[in-house]
This record gives sequence, C-alpha cells and structure tokens, in this order.
Amino acid sequence: MSYRIFGDWNLVIAAYNCGPENINKAIHRAGGEKDYWKLYPYLPAETRGYVPAFIAANYIMNYYCEHNICPMNSGLPAKSDTIMISKDIHLEQIAAVVGTDLDMLRSLNPEFRRDIIPGNTKPYAVRMPIADIMKYIDLEDSVYNYRRVELFTKRAIVDVNDDLPTYSKKRSRLGRKSSRYARNRSARYKRGRSTAHKRSKATSRKKSSSKKKSRRRR
Repeated sequence: MSYRIFGDWNLVIAAYNCGPENINKAIHRAGGEKDYWKLYPYLPAETRGYVPAFIAANYIMNYYCEHNICPMNSGLPAKSDTIMISKDIHLEQIAAVVGTDLDMLRSLNPEFRRDIIPGNTKPYAVRMPIADIMKYIDLEDSVYNYRRVELFTKRAIVDVNDDLPTYSKKRSRLGRKSSRYARNRSARYKRGRSTAHKRSKATSRKKSSSKKKSRRRR
C-alpha cells in the first residue's frame, strides 16, 4: 500500500519508522521530490539513520561471504530459562549433580566470575537449559551438599623459598637505615642550631661593644 503511494522502497521504510504524514511533509518541503536522498535533510533525525541502517543490515545478510564474515556455531542451548537460587551454590555442584556442561553454565551466567552463586546474601536468577531446570528442582538438596566443604574452602597453596630474602627482612633493613638517617639528621640539626646560637651571641656582643666605644668617644 505504501509503495503504491510513494513509489520508492526507501520511502516505504522511512514511512514505517516515522509515519506517512512526516514523509508527505518532507516531500512538500522538498518541492515535490520523492527521492529519499533528496528528502534526507527534511526527515526526522531518527529516520535519517533508520533507513541507512536497514540497508546495511540487509546487505550484510546477503553478501557476508564476500567479506569473509562467517557465522559462529554457538554451543549454547536453543531454549533456556532462569530459576531463583537462595543458597550459596557453586556452578560445579550444579553441573555434576544435574549432569550438564560446566562451561555452558558459565557462558549462560557470566556474572558469576568465581563460579559461586551468593544466594545467602540475596536470591539470584541462574540461567540453565530448560531440560535441566526440573532436574535441579528435584535434586536441589543433593546439589547443595555435593563437595560443599571442598568447593567452598579452596585455598591456593604457595611454596615458600627460604633462600630468598623475605619482605619483612627487607623492611627491617630499610627500617634500620631510615632510623639511622633520622638520628644523623637530628644530630646535624642540633649542631647547626647550636652553631647558629653561638654566632648570634658573638654578633650581639660585638654590637654592644661597638656601642660602648662610640659612647666613650662622645
């Protein structure tokens, strides 16, 4: 219907975005022109971007092979849903007991960077394949108890090399150096202050003696 009115598919797409009335107004302002690119300055800002974006999307859908753009094969399930979890649960617990893929769970729930769902703090929505949600509901207690102590008390073990100087030793050496520097600086400050005081006294004595001599001459 719109094509019969405007006779241009670009104007049909523009009318879908902003309405036929705005297209007619733009045609009137352009002196009767019905070419989209000549109407471009008279169209709403959103429509000016909508039609080129539509053309670009249509082009890439049909000619993606010519630009070496290949579709990706996704391993994510076609259908998934969320379930609210109100306990601290590890993704490994869900994957092992429910029998689903751990990497797929991580891809569906990227917000849990350490694989831990902190449900004791507040309820969290966890996304799973629809087929696994009912399994989780039936096996929730088993999921919660599976390797719980091991998964929630993991700690990295680091070997200590006693041959290398530790941070505390370095710090103690630096501490001794800094304290020695502070003492020397304090001693220099006191000597300098004492010398300045002596010079001040000597200067005041010279001034007083010169004043006495001047009085005697008078």
